[in-house]
Amino acid sequence: MEIDAVVMEIERLKRAAEEAQIEFYTAGIVVDETLTLRLELDERYRSLVNYNKNLVQWYKEDKERIACQTFKDEQMFIKITEKGVIDRYFEDNRSIICGNIDFVDEFKRYKLDTTPLRTLRTRLEKRTRDTLEGLIADFSMRDYILQTKEYPYLINHSDELFDKLNNLAEPAVRCNIVEGIGKLLTINHDVNDPEVAKNLRDVCTQKFTSPLPQLLDTSDVDALTVFVTMPCAIDNLKL
Repeated sequence: MEIDAVVMEIERLKRAAEEAQIEFYTAGIVVDETLTLRLELDERYRSLVNYNKNLVQWYKEDKERIACQTFKDEQMFIKITEKGVIDRYFEDNRSIICGNIDFVDEFKRYKLDTTPLRTLRTRLEKRTRDTLEGLIADFSMRDYILQTKEYPYLINHSDELFDKLNNLAEPAVRCNIVEGIGKLLTINHDVNDPEVAKNLRDVCTQKFTSPLPQLLDTSDVDALTVFVTMPCAIDNLKL
């Protein structure tokens, strides 16, 4: 009887030892997984801090650069918007502009040690630029000149615009021969629509000084260009 009791006790102790071993093994796995998870969380936290830090820095840089931008006319070009107008338009469309960017998704793709910051910034800038281009894709210089459509991101043109165009169309050289000077105006005016072409010719007749420009069609819907032609010999030119 005593031997049987001893054997039973030995078996009980063996089972207890095995159960303890399993428990310690399981606990070890939990500890290892917890440590691994902690290391991963630490890495993601550092990435998130770095990610947000760069977003803030880029925001500051772009904000400072935008604050220094000017919308003055250049020597041969006329701008048809103003900083306050374009800023207000972008602010009114903030939700659309930002809605195309998923910062959480970008962060999921962001790796602190493997993702070049320039790659991330370029991708964000491209998405923003694509959205902005979509917002102004409806622009047509023809409609702008004819005032058949309003563009909230542009200033309403007036006679001042044509005054500037007339000034730019003045010959840049002095010439003793002034006969035969002509003007060419290129603008997309849809040659398949005679009424549109007529309306543009009427505008040119009313707004441009003599000599009146000849209207030429172009596939570029964004630009209006004035060329001045002067048939004279080189000997008659003076800078």
